[in-house]
Amino acid sequence: MNKFSSQVENHNFYKMVMEDWQPVIKKVHQNKDYIPSENERYSLSVFEWAMKIKDCFETLEHARVFLNYFRINKWYKQAGIGRSDYINYHYFNYAITVIRIMDVALILANDTFRLGNPPRLCRIENIIENSWVCSTGIDELLKKLNSIVEPWRKPRNLFVHRGDKLDISGQRQDSDLLFLLEAQDLFSEQNKLIADTSPADIKRWYKSVVSGIFGEFDQTERPLLDVTSELFSELLPIYRFWYEMLTETSKNS
Repeated sequence: MNKFSSQVENHNFYKMVMEDWQPVIKKVHQNKDYIPSENERYSLSVFEWAMKIKDCFETLEHARVFLNYFRINKWYKQAGIGRSDYINYHYFNYAITVIRIMDVALILANDTFRLGNPPRLCRIENIIENSWVCSTGIDELLKKLNSIVEPWRKPRNLFVHRGDKLDISGQRQDSDLLFLLEAQDLFSEQNKLIADTSPADIKRWYKSVVSGIFGEFDQTERPLLDVTSELFSELLPIYRFWYEMLTETSKNS
């Protein structure tokens, strides 16, 4: 399995911000009344959002593992969790997380540049129209990142706002198998199988649906990581500039 989260964690930007923040953790541990300086608070803010991006990539990895290993157990059965429920839960958690990467990236850019927007106002237009952001080319990277996550907005929004599930009406290539899995979930509540099917058939349907979903994931993850890495690389000198300036200011105050 691709450990994209490890690649995020090993990026120079992530490592540098973490190294700047680690000494502060020690100070706080030794003195609970310690008040971080402005440069330390800046480092913490940037690290917090960079870490959340890494956590998002971990969640995408977890979705693959969960989907790959569905197991019937008494707890799932008691709760009425069948294969279609399981697929929908992890698929839409994946979709939500992809969109969240974009949301967090905007706040990360906002805090790294010290633009001053509160998180709720870190909409793409507010960030990419800033003249300093534009002068560094980071506006184009954010647009590129947005174009990668864009296909996931519709399924995410339909799930969050309308309670939709993966489509079984024929719009998807695996619609028939999704329909069969959902039907089997209903039958399984009565300890029955769909006529003329076997447990092996159901397992094959599930694997086929998951294989198609993994194809969707494959089209997203590598481009998502590549642009995130580019974004981190371009944010690095901006972060270094502000951290050093704030460090000097803290020394002279």
